[in-house]
Amino acid sequence: GREADQLEQDPMYRAWLASNCQLPCPNGESLESFRQRIAQALYQLVAQVISQGDKELVIVAHGGTIMASMTTYAQPGQEYFQWHVDNCRGYRAQIDAATWEKAPALTQWQLLQE
Repeated sequence: GREADQLEQDPMYRAWLASNCQLPCPNGESLESFRQRIAQALYQLVAQVISQGDKELVIVAHGGTIMASMTTYAQPGQEYFQWHVDNCRGYRAQIDAATWEKAPALTQWQLLQE
């Protein structure tokens, strides 16, 4: 319920920042737990789209969700914070429906521009 500038002197907030946001947020989850939760949700969503025979999927999500998804599945990969996107931006990527179940990957990704 507070903004970042209101937390500047909070020891738990400062420890979280010092950990490069790797520690769990107070009363929250760690970056790794978040990444795993998002990865599982994306995996299931793509599998459902494949089983329905659909050819396109559009996901509108928070930047952290985008970063977690790309960190897990994008090939070639990058670290979490390297996937940062500005507001109203995202990525377009390809999947191989034949290999998604055993080797899920987002390929031929590109940053969407204006």
